[in-house]
Amino acid sequence: MNITAYPLYGPAATLQPLPEGKGWHFLCPCAFEATWHGGPAAEDIEIRLAESAPGQAGFVQSHRGEGRLTLYPGYQCKTEDECALWVRGPVNSPKDGLYPLESVVDTSVLPGTIVIDWKFTRPGQTVRFEAGEPFCTLLPYPKAGMGEMTVEVIQLTGSVDDYERALESLAESQVLQNVFQRLGAGQPAEPDEIPFPPPFHVIPPPPPAEPGERLFRGDYPMKISVILPATNESVMLERTVEQFVATLPAESEVIVVDNGSTDGCADFLAEGRWENVHLIRSAEPLGVSAARNRGLAQARGEVAVFSDAHMDVPERWWEPLVRTLNLPHVGVVAPGIGVMGKPDRWASCGQRIAETNLRVEWLPRKSTEPCPVPTLGGGFMAMRRETLERAGAFDEGMPQWGSEDLELCVRYWLLGYEVWVVPEVTVLHYFRKARPYGMQWHLVTHNLLRVALLHFSRQRIARVTSALRNRTRFGAALAQAVESDVWQKRADFAARRVRDDDWLFERFKESCHV
Repeated sequence: MNITAYPLYGPAATLQPLPEGKGWHFLCPCAFEATWHGGPAAEDIEIRLAESAPGQAGFVQSHRGEGRLTLYPGYQCKTEDECALWVRGPVNSPKDGLYPLESVVDTSVLPGTIVIDWKFTRPGQTVRFEAGEPFCTLLPYPKAGMGEMTVEVIQLTGSVDDYERALESLAESQVLQNVFQRLGAGQPAEPDEIPFPPPFHVIPPPPPAEPGERLFRGDYPMKISVILPATNESVMLERTVEQFVATLPAESEVIVVDNGSTDGCADFLAEGRWENVHLIRSAEPLGVSAARNRGLAQARGEVAVFSDAHMDVPERWWEPLVRTLNLPHVGVVAPGIGVMGKPDRWASCGQRIAETNLRVEWLPRKSTEPCPVPTLGGGFMAMRRETLERAGAFDEGMPQWGSEDLELCVRYWLLGYEVWVVPEVTVLHYFRKARPYGMQWHLVTHNLLRVALLHFSRQRIARVTSALRNRTRFGAALAQAVESDVWQKRADFAARRVRDDDWLFERFKESCHV
């Protein structure tokens, strides 16, 4: 939008564009001081211009009374299109004892004279403006926002629980789900729309294993079991299964857990195309943790891979992951996670706990070498079967979706295992616009509270609880958490762990803040 400024006299105040290019500052043409003596008359404000400012007597005046100081930039302004001007004080530049009065001037038809008033807040205060200091800011203001507005007040006729359920229903809207998903660890913000299904891109494979390298011990019937919980995946499930079948080593299997789907996405498996692809059906959604554990109960592999059912994978993806799992103390590994449909973007490599409310955030790729990270995204992770038997799989005390991967990674760290990412392997994940099974956001809050109650000190629990307390139906989430088996499990983990949460957050103090 263009603003045309017509000087009324000279010298007028200097115009300075804002750094963001969205508006303009007016700068004081000279230094001055003003003191309000407390009375209602215009003469009760004393104005003293700098001696080196001849001809500027009209720039700042007191003629409105009531402790109001009037400043004249010396311009009329005209805007284009259906836009007015928002006249206000400089952003983030307060004055002790003086504050600016804002106004909206319709300059879309005829030029309007720009004037700003500053009002004293207490008598006896002397305020100074320096030459070149901003005293007024112009911002565009859409005229659509100047029309009449009505407010409808909806009376609360039901109980507080009814009101909280109404808020939860609002939070489950499509628009807010997209916002929450981007703010959380679901995906990096994507400016461009990705078509569905996303175009397929061949992912460069990792370097081949050394000749004669033995990655498996052979003490299980299968080498790898890939477990794919699936809920209304459309064509993505078949695409994912086909890639795993094509890239897994011999004597491996794929287990699909149809987690209450209603779109028939797993029906293609009834054809029996692959001997080592197995289907488990559940009429009702089990929740992420329970669905993964249901697949694990049937798995026969030495290594278990838990993957989302909307992934693209390269050849030999499993070799560096299994090699890293063979390192001492490594309990769980994951590849770099890229965005399906955006193959040229750098993959994210693990996650950090970014805030006290346990919001996680993707970590950038720093090298191609495997390295420890605070936590992993649950869309793709691998563990040895004996590790799962000793340290446990996914916590079924976490209903629906959310934080089951964070809980597992924190638990593994505290039990003496390490959590690693393997950046030389990249898989591409389709980040869905909405969760196909719906969301109850108080259960997401419950799962975050459960992570803290299971593994954190009393002081850290208090900080997490305080950070979450303003969420929708927080009371219900907290009650569900404390009335569960969390205390029995906490005692069990405390008896077995070799590290505490203070050690963990000291270990990752540069990236995790709770």
